[in-house]
Amino acid sequence: MSEPLHLLRIAAIDRPGTIETIAAAFSSRGISLETLCAVRGTTPTAIGQGISLAYRSSDSRHDLMIRILQRMACVKSVTDVPSDSSPTFLPCHSI
Repeated sequence: MSEPLHLLRIAAIDRPGTIETIAAAFSSRGISLETLCAVRGTTPTAIGQGISLAYRSSDSRHDLMIRILQRMACVKSVTDVPSDSSPTFLPCHSI
């Protein structure tokens, strides 16, 4: 049986290595990203980038990944998106 699909939206600081740091956190735990989309802030008050990603994992590993992401210096916020909203999940959100 396939593991459930999880969707996250991440507001992050726009600097070199941010996406690599986030992707490495998943990779080092054996989680493969199915989708990753990033967009730079498009308003004068938006400093950073929005990252949307989708992956499959157990619920306990998903909870672990949220905690890990929330502790990263390059991450401002993490939003867990209900998987039933997947048709509207991508394209990337703007911050």
